[in-house]
Amino acid sequence: MKNQFKTSMMKNDDDCCFHGFTYALTRDLVNRKNTDDNGVKFPFFVCNHLKNMVQTNLSIESDREHVRKDAIQVINGIANKFKLFLAHQTRCQCQSFAISQIEKDMNELCARSHGSTIHAMIIIDFKMKFEVKSSRESTVEHYGKRGLGWHGMAIIFYLFDHSENTTYKNIVYLDQIMNDSNIQDSGTVIGLLEVGFQAIIKELPFITEAVLVSDNASSYQNHLLTFMIGIYNQKFDEKLFISSIVHSETQYGKTLLDAHFATTNRHLLNFMKNYKENRVTKINSPKGLAWALSFNKGVKNSMIQLVDFDRVILDKIQLILKPATTRCSKYYSRANYIGFKRVSETERDNHGSFNSLGCIKSARLRWKVRAFSNVKPSVQFKVDMTTDDLVRVDKKTQLLIMDILERDYASSKTQVDSNSSGKKKNNKKNDKSKGTIDPFDSDSDYDNEPLKLIRNNAEVEEEDEVDFSFYRYSRKSKKQMIEKLEVVGA
Repeated sequence: MKNQFKTSMMKNDDDCCFHGFTYALTRDLVNRKNTDDNGVKFPFFVCNHLKNMVQTNLSIESDREHVRKDAIQVINGIANKFKLFLAHQTRCQCQSFAISQIEKDMNELCARSHGSTIHAMIIIDFKMKFEVKSSRESTVEHYGKRGLGWHGMAIIFYLFDHSENTTYKNIVYLDQIMNDSNIQDSGTVIGLLEVGFQAIIKELPFITEAVLVSDNASSYQNHLLTFMIGIYNQKFDEKLFISSIVHSETQYGKTLLDAHFATTNRHLLNFMKNYKENRVTKINSPKGLAWALSFNKGVKNSMIQLVDFDRVILDKIQLILKPATTRCSKYYSRANYIGFKRVSETERDNHGSFNSLGCIKSARLRWKVRAFSNVKPSVQFKVDMTTDDLVRVDKKTQLLIMDILERDYASSKTQVDSNSSGKKKNNKKNDKSKGTIDPFDSDSDYDNEPLKLIRNNAEVEEEDEVDFSFYRYSRKSKKQMIEKLEVVGA
């Protein structure tokens, strides 16, 4: 199952219910009933067979019936682990396919344009904190180790060889050493990305567009990063545009940066041996680490930055954006794909220098969100920091949310009323005007399909099948449901 299921997940063109990550991760009104995949079914067949053997085992004494129950519980747990494994592999394959497709599109674009248009994929990740090194044993090794902050960026792009009339792959690494901190939070990330993008614009000016790829760590998977990428797109204007953020699935595996970090460790060991003979060599500070990485021209195809942070400014940025990020979190908590749209000159408010906080207070941004890459529906967001609404969604999404929440509220209210038929009913009504959000029309050229099948009730056989699980809402509490209805103005 481990090897065969990965191949099965890529088969999106047949009717087997075990095949195709698009079928697994999206709503499909046509239920697949074909189960012709013995590789997936076999583990569950084994579990079912073992359960039948335990249930029909007559050698278990009557006073030890608890042994039979324990065995059945263990077998059910194993079967559930198989299901969780298949679900995780499905999500991993979806994101892996999306990342490989991005690289393929980059190659094809470079070939079509004969090298005139070059896009890149930027993989970002933190290295495990670098511990102090010394060529001889020191007392620091016997006490608490704070570690040095080290962030990496792998910039992947294709160039065109006119003599051979073909493209070739290039990878440039950027090592960012944190000078005054080793905190790995969202504020640190937005600071590192800003100086990283500036290095790309300066050293690799031919790259005009890029896709940001990261893991699911909370320092990357957060609303603050989404807002700041939109602001950076306006700051760098046409020099560098981040078209999307793609998050790989949890426990997805190693990336190119892990191999690069291993290479840099070998380079540092070489520095410790050869920098000064018969002298104690230490790397015990961020500046020392940056110097060691640049020793003897450094690691091939790599750049080094020693980054200082203005924590006061970073805290102010987070404080300004907190109301907007809080509003955004009411719609989704995490998403593995976020696509950004270029804001027109009429929508953009060029408020002075982008080095000031004024540009953030007057920012106007656009993006769309998907739970998984290449898997619809998408939800479009529009941000205007100068208005009271701050964050708005497109009208189709707004109507869908209200429909779903009202259905769930009605069903939960019916259940509560039926359970308390002899009690006094609560006639309190919701204030529909409270927290009303004014939605906007979605763009026809910006993924305008998401909800047409779901909104068509004639095509839905059962009302309970209408479930847009991308949004966070609870069926458990009537009070919570009322609060969420008030958020969207229902």
